[in-house]
Amino acid sequence: MEAVLEYLTLTKIIGIFLFLASLWLLRIFMKNDRRNLFRGVILFLFFLLVLLYLNQSDSKKLTIADARDMIFPVRALELNYRTVHGKGSASHITTYYFDDPPPRLALTLDDNGTHLHITNPASLNKVLRALNLPEVTQGARELVTITGSQLHASLYRWEDYALGTLIVEKKVHQNRSTLESYPCIANIQILRIGNSPR
Repeated sequence: MEAVLEYLTLTKIIGIFLFLASLWLLRIFMKNDRRNLFRGVILFLFFLLVLLYLNQSDSKKLTIADARDMIFPVRALELNYRTVHGKGSASHITTYYFDDPPPRLALTLDDNGTHLHITNPASLNKVLRALNLPEVTQGARELVTITGSQLHASLYRWEDYALGTLIVEKKVHQNRSTLESYPCIANIQILRIGNSPR
């Protein structure tokens, strides 16, 4: 159910209503129903204008889950994690490893049915907020589809992240008590060039 709420955006919902309104308007024209013609045109124009407005604003990416969280704020996400600071050849690396239960990650299967992408970063941003880290402004493709290397399967990278380079690794969590499995975040890594870790 949560996956459906994360998938349905306001644009998709208004698009469905616009389609239904256009079918009703078509039926009115075919039946020559002058009584409902004005109502049908007004309803069609209303949904069309709302859809045009949403496509011009940032609200087009707002999902039902996001709207629900805005109206009914959820309690802060409780995470079981440990932080490891390291140093690369020219960068400082901070890695957050998540213990059970790891945080869920909403993913979208690509058209080929082979790779999973983060199209809506809302689930990742919840985790970043809980870690007191800056949020990302857009999703990311699975890194293997960009580099072609199988070593980059299950990885997502943001080069323009506020603190440097953000790398997220996903895995599938198997809950043995409920027999449920879901994609989740295995770890989050931040590479800072020339800065000391926070």
